[in-house]
Parts: sequence; structure tokens; C-alpha cells
Amino acid sequence: MMIPPSLNAGSVVATVRQGHIPANWRVFHANAGFFLKKTLGGIFFALIGVVSFIALLADPSMAYVPWCTTGSTEVDSGQFALARALDFAIALALLIGGLWQARNLAQLSRLQEQILVLTPDGFVVNVTEPIPHAFAEMLSISARWEKSKATFSIQQGQPVRKVSLELDNRFGNTRQIATAVVAAYNTWKKAQQNTGQSS
Repeated sequence: MMIPPSLNAGSVVATVRQGHIPANWRVFHANAGFFLKKTLGGIFFALIGVVSFIALLADPSMAYVPWCTTGSTEVDSGQFALARALDFAIALALLIGGLWQARNLAQLSRLQEQILVLTPDGFVVNVTEPIPHAFAEMLSISARWEKSKATFSIQQGQPVRKVSLELDNRFGNTRQIATAVVAAYNTWKKAQQNTGQSS
């Protein structure tokens, strides 16, 4: 089936931005706390990486050697060199991983653009670009959720295939969102069945 005109992704997002939101729509905005938490966590790990690098460079005799026998004061030179190399690798991984997480700070400038809009005909997710998910294209939808994300299992027709869609908790409570989406789909499906019976 085609995406219904009422679920044109660009139009839906534009309508929300203009503030002319129909009463039967639900809009979930991305929250700043989601990105700040990731950014602060990234900065924390990046700092650990930097401090570890400085400590290792400042003291060439320092290394963490976990495979040495407890109480042993002598370390094989080969083991020591390997331990130093692993220490540097771990410090580098912390630094790179931390900086990668800290990039979420840039998302704050796009906070108002990131929305999830639930309508009677489906929902639109706008993170980097608006993507529509029309109920008319679905044979069924179910959801499971965790604290950090909701995962939708969608069966589509023509041809029949299963699609998995994940939403993180940038839009708020994942359980609330997942429940609302599935309930909206069930309401849409019931309305379609009633329309078919009446015709």
C-alpha cells in the first residue's frame, strides 16, 4: 500500500513546527537530558583516557600486569612490555570512545527538530530526516521495551516481510511510547475492519 497523504512525513513535521497540531495527534519531543547524559559520560571516559595516557608517559616503569602472581614483585620484561602496550590501547579506547559519546553535545542545537509524531494513520520519526511508518503498510505490530529503548516488530505485506524498528529513549518513556503506538495501530485496524463490514 502507498503512504496515505495524511502521513506525508514532510507535511507532518511542518505542521508540528507551525504549532497547528490536530487534537488526535501525539507529539513526543527529544529531551535535552538524553544528550547531556551521554555527553557527560563521554567527557568522563575521555578524561580517564587522557589521565591514563599522561600517567603512563610520565612513569615508564608503571604498568598494570593482571596476570602476575599475587604478592610477586618481579615482572618479566616481556610481560611488562605487553602490559604497557595494553594499557596504552585501553587508554586510547577510552579517549576515542569518550569523544565519540561527547559528540552528542552537538545534538542539542537540533533538539526541537527531533520529534516523534503519532497520528491515527501511523507515526513519523524525525531524527536526521522525517521517516513515515504507515499502519496501512503493516499486517501486525508488537513491541517490547527496556529502560533505554523500545523495539517494534513489524510485519509488512506485499511482499510479506518482518521489520525491526528500534527507538531509543530520547523521546521519553519507552514503555509509554511503545504502548501508545501499538494501541493506535489496533484502533486503526479496528476502524478498517468496521469500514469493510459496513461496505
